[in-house]
Amino acid sequence: MLCKIATTCYNINMRGIKYLPIKTVNEVKETFDFFKKCAFHTCETECSVSLPMHEIYQAMMENVETKTNIQFYAVYEKEIIGSIIAVKLNDKELFLSIVAVSSKFRGKGIAKRFMTILAKSAKKEGFKNLQINADANNSGFFLKEGFVPYLYVKASSPTTIEEVEDANHDGLEKVALFPFDNMIKFAVPDTNKKWLKPFISCLSDFQAKFTYEKQI
Repeated sequence: MLCKIATTCYNINMRGIKYLPIKTVNEVKETFDFFKKCAFHTCETECSVSLPMHEIYQAMMENVETKTNIQFYAVYEKEIIGSIIAVKLNDKELFLSIVAVSSKFRGKGIAKRFMTILAKSAKKEGFKNLQINADANNSGFFLKEGFVPYLYVKASSPTTIEEVEDANHDGLEKVALFPFDNMIKFAVPDTNKKWLKPFISCLSDFQAKFTYEKQI
């Protein structure tokens, strides 16, 4: 989801912005209140969201409990003005669940700074890959940040993984095969839904999703 507002000029001292890790329950609650403004008050905040709000809150609490340093917020004059939250998929992969920056602070490189901080911290934690759903807004931003688009196609019974391979009439590059999940990962030039058409026309039952991924 994306909340938009016209850009306004503000006299902001960028050196006054502090980027801090979210490590306590109180910090989770305060940051989540900021996210709720993003979701329900479009005049205040703009953001890219890849998970339902209740799942984001749960993920934030789990990160605090496990002391996994993959969530941060920014403060200016004691006010939260932005945040980035990642979710642990496994020991090597992270999922980017939300990036949000208050409207009057957008266009100042804050989201980019968040990405740098997250990548550096995640690398120290031993993670290798960062993903975000391709249907998230602001895809242009993520492409500029070095994310690459992929298409995952999962066969659902009675469709087989071999039928998925045969349905690849566009000749997409097969990047990875997950036989236990009946799933294939394809490289795609972009996240245009046209890449789904051969699978739709040839397969009786399957699931598909686009993602952006980045090695960290």
